[in-house]
Amino acid sequence: MELSSLFKMGLDQNATEIIFSTGAPIFVKISGEIKPLTGETLKEDTQKKILEKIVGADRIGDYLAEKKDQDRTVDIPEVGRFRLNLFSMDKGFTMIFRPIKRKVPSLEEMGVPESVLSTIDKGEGLIILNGPGGSGKSTLFGSIIDRINQNRRCVIISLEKPIEYIYQNGKGLVIQREIGKDVESFSEALEVIQHQNPEVICINDMEEPNLWLPILKLGMTQHLVIVTLDMVNCIQGLEYILHQFADFQRKQILTLMAGSLKLVISQKLMYSKEKKPLFLREILQVNQNIMKLLLEDKLFMLPTVMKGGAKEGQLTFEDSMRKFIEAGQMDVPKSGEVSEDVARSTGDITALEKQLYDANVETRKRAETELRKLQESGNKAAQRILEEFSRFFVTNFEDQKKGPRLG
Repeated sequence: MELSSLFKMGLDQNATEIIFSTGAPIFVKISGEIKPLTGETLKEDTQKKILEKIVGADRIGDYLAEKKDQDRTVDIPEVGRFRLNLFSMDKGFTMIFRPIKRKVPSLEEMGVPESVLSTIDKGEGLIILNGPGGSGKSTLFGSIIDRINQNRRCVIISLEKPIEYIYQNGKGLVIQREIGKDVESFSEALEVIQHQNPEVICINDMEEPNLWLPILKLGMTQHLVIVTLDMVNCIQGLEYILHQFADFQRKQILTLMAGSLKLVISQKLMYSKEKKPLFLREILQVNQNIMKLLLEDKLFMLPTVMKGGAKEGQLTFEDSMRKFIEAGQMDVPKSGEVSEDVARSTGDITALEKQLYDANVETRKRAETELRKLQESGNKAAQRILEEFSRFFVTNFEDQKKGPRLG
């Protein structure tokens, strides 16, 4: 079968991934599940021929010479543009092709709330987009860039690894730089970016550590800065940033975060009854209350504030899921069907987390007992909450445990 016909067959089935792996048939992923596209088992030589047809005989050596995991974009004639992840394994190598739509969908088409649109349109501060691989995070990133490009007369510099969407001319100018090709690293690109004088800075799939200090500072200098992270929820994303710094810097970074952060969106991909993609979202809109919690290092209280802050544009995964259920697009999930990070904001865990910091000692003890039971049963959310509480307790009561000081 012709290579183009093979890819078209997968796309006709709405495949989100087409997978070539040595020693296995060609697989496609549809609605989150894989199934064989062909019955023939792939040999490594066959895969090399397929790759050669895609990238050309003069470039295949460069692709196969690198043994590490590679992320690139490729154009397949008569089919379209794909993001290719290529990596070695014990018996050969694997190629995963993810189709990239010719036109990036609008934020309205992706179901992004109006409150988020108005925050993006304000045009300054830091926006963080969270989501694991395959959650549609890069598409959300591209949709935000496209909205700014179509509506604002400004310079947008986008640092990407690799470049996925190609943007049409709008009111703005989008300058895309591919890390490893147009510039050596994210750090090198960020060192000179202020001299390039963009109004909007977009950073996708940043892997380098120690860059969050300049990013937070850029968010305080009248730039709009958009960054993606592979974290699963808002708190995890913020804690990840804080953990890039030494403990003695935590207060300084929280101050910068409170001054620069405007919006955090965490996204997960699920499927409707008709197997159509649905985006569950958790949205943290930074207002005066959220800024106060950041300055006081009370990230543990964010889920509670978000749960009661729908009027301020806050959204929890639970409320996002409820909207789909009420619209008849999803059934009420059975136990175990929803990941713990989505469910964290649903059951008693949020209430127990709040009680853990209650002024009443007995309330705190009961909450801690229940959370330890959950931790012993393997609940990772309960484990994280107890670890956060332990750090909070040591930080705030260490001097008291040492006893009174004598003059």
